[in-house]
Order: sequence, then C-alpha cells, then structure tokens
Amino acid sequence: MTAMTMSAQNGTPPAIQKVLWNEEILAALRSIDQNELIALFTPIVPQYRGPALQPGEECPEDMDPFECFGRALSRYHWRIQHVPYVPREGFTREHSYWVSKSAGVIVVNCEPYGNDYDACWESYLEQQDFVATTADAVEHLAETIGWRPVAFVKCGTDWTSEVDDRNVFIKCPDYSAHSLQQAAWVLFNDDS
Repeated sequence: MTAMTMSAQNGTPPAIQKVLWNEEILAALRSIDQNELIALFTPIVPQYRGPALQPGEECPEDMDPFECFGRALSRYHWRIQHVPYVPREGFTREHSYWVSKSAGVIVVNCEPYGNDYDACWESYLEQQDFVATTADAVEHLAETIGWRPVAFVKCGTDWTSEVDDRNVFIKCPDYSAHSLQQAAWVLFNDDS
C-alpha cells in the first residue's frame, strides 16, 4: 500500500486553502487577549515523512508532529495550550476542561502518514468524530461559560469534513512543519 498523504505532482506543497472563512470568528480568534489561553487540540499520529518535505521542514523524530504548529502559533499568541488527543479515545474530560479554561480553540485533524491504509483511514474517521464532538462541546459550554471562537485545520488531500458558516476551516496539503507554519500565519495574519 502507498502512503495516504500525497503532495502536489511537482513535489511542492500547494498553498493553504481557506475552505470556510467566517470573518467574525477569525477576528475574535485574532483579538484574544495575550493573557488568555487558546487550546490547540491535535491528533496523536506518526511523524509526517511524506514527499513534500524539504530540508529543515520536519520535526525531530522524538517530537510530537504538531509541536511545530504550537510553536508557530505562539509567534502570534503566546499562550497556546497544546493538548493532544488519541483519536480512538475521542473527546475526554481533559479536553472539556481546556475548552472551559480557554478563550478560543483550534482543532486539527489529518490524514495520518503511513503505509497501513486501513489503520490510517480508521484514525481519520475517529478524528472526524473528535472534531464533531469538540464543536458540540464548545456550543454546549457556550450556554454556561460563554461563546468561544473555534478554528478547524484539516491536513491532507481528502476533504470530507462537514462545514457550516459558523466556523473557520482551513486546509493544509499535509502536516509537515512547513505547511503548519503557513497555516499559523494564515490564521493570524492573512486579511485577504
């Protein structure tokens, strides 16, 4: 079997795509006070080792593949709370706790890099469940602790996530450090 995540034909990653862009949510996310937390939920998946990598674009092997995304986001907002999730375990009390303590939430889901297509697809579907549950939890908590902006970042070539106009969704070609740094920039700087 081949790896599930693919790059552009010429070997360079395509640009970050704005799948859905709610300006109100984006403005709220960008204006969160630096003293308040933004929760970053990322799946536990294997390191990205796909063909789009260039020298210097990969995280060290002993590092969470989304640590570089947290670091890139911290250039724009210094209180990023990176909370990984196990796709099979889903949304837990810990995630609910961090939603309640944060002024905003960024949720990542991705097509895991790997050679076992069935395992990658199962992880992807479990991540989709996590995304939906997180959106529901944020909406439910808004009734008691107030509304929070939520942004969803999808990494990979497939796009089967359900979207609606209440959200910010962006799509990266993969979860290489380079793509995630671009995604952080788009979330906090791109006013187009």
